[in-house]
Amino acid sequence: MKKVTQVAKSMQKVLKEEAIQAGWVSGLVERKSKLSADKFVQTLVFGWLANKEASLSELTQMASALGVKISAQGLDKRFSQEAADCLRLVLAKAIENLICADAAAIPVVKKFTEVRLFDSSVVTLPKELTSHWAGSRDSAVKVEVSLDLLTGTLSGPYLRDASAHDSSGKMQTSALASNSLRLADLGYFDIGRLCELNEEGVYWISRFHPKALLVTDKPYHLADFLHKQKKAQIDTEVRLGQEQLLPARLLAVRVRDKQVIKRRLKRSRRKSLSNRRARNRKLLALAHWTVYVTNTPKEILSFPEVFALARARWQIELLFKLWKSHGHIDEWRSRKPWRILCELYAKLIAMLIQHWTIIVSCWHLPDRSMVKAAQTVRKFALYLAISFNFLKKLVSALNDLVNVIISGCRINKRKKTPANFQLLLGEALG
Repeated sequence: MKKVTQVAKSMQKVLKEEAIQAGWVSGLVERKSKLSADKFVQTLVFGWLANKEASLSELTQMASALGVKISAQGLDKRFSQEAADCLRLVLAKAIENLICADAAAIPVVKKFTEVRLFDSSVVTLPKELTSHWAGSRDSAVKVEVSLDLLTGTLSGPYLRDASAHDSSGKMQTSALASNSLRLADLGYFDIGRLCELNEEGVYWISRFHPKALLVTDKPYHLADFLHKQKKAQIDTEVRLGQEQLLPARLLAVRVRDKQVIKRRLKRSRRKSLSNRRARNRKLLALAHWTVYVTNTPKEILSFPEVFALARARWQIELLFKLWKSHGHIDEWRSRKPWRILCELYAKLIAMLIQHWTIIVSCWHLPDRSMVKAAQTVRKFALYLAISFNFLKKLVSALNDLVNVIISGCRINKRKKTPANFQLLLGEALG
């Protein structure tokens, strides 16, 4: 109940108090208007939360539910640089509200203070917005987030130019608590940073960059080291890097599934074509192996537990899938640059509120279905909007939503290909 009330208060603070302030700071509101800054923000956030493809007419219906009468043409005129600046300020304030759920009931996860997953995704924008967000060629923005697998707490989304590398982002240097676990993709692989985490008492699991060096009896490139291996499963002590010589465990398993190998080779082929370079034969050989490096000792994480947790990094990829495939943060009906930028910011705020609601509903359940939960939140968006102005009504609406999510948003167990929650629970770790 307390966490639901916290979500309700955060929603009202962000979409009302902060939106009003952002309206004045951005210059969106210079005089009194029937569509105030807070009503404008609420209309877009709830409108696109309810329907990811909402038209202007449908958005005006949401405005009406919030107590504002405005035409589609009138609303369309509000999409300006000032409106985009207003929504960006509101998003920045929304990020400051860290909502956490009860810890997930997964023993292997509870071994750590937190289990932080890091990732980023790029949204391409019209070329007219290059002065605001720069991509490698046209305009694009990088959306970067960190997710705690233990409590569901989300840091971000932080926005920056898509042309910037992940290793230079806010997440790369973010502070982590002692005895926490960090899971990040290859974009964040940096041996110097891993050395710093070691010194801070932070554990980490990472894929190993195929071009980096590892040292056993002598220095090896990963492909050369794996080529020498006769076993199908490896768990050995190595040192990473050419200068740092960072102590680590290298864990690898030979891939038997031909379809998995085929998909990896296809991705490698596509990447080499996009980079306009020939594929390295050694890199192609790595398609036959799944490899991780970690500083967690065997007495803390067994071989199967390392792989189960590494696979859990999919949770943050699922988050971006929810935001893109289901929330359409990278799709829009308009061709007007400022309206598109407004839509991106509004949808990101909507996805943040959606996440708050999901984690206080079902994050503690190992078999939660984020997809089903997100679908349920969208169905309740109009109900939340109608209840928004009154805290008690909003809390009641959120409690109704929580009950529906808990009762029906679960993943079924599988025998042949166990779901990741089954792996984390140890049901298929044998």
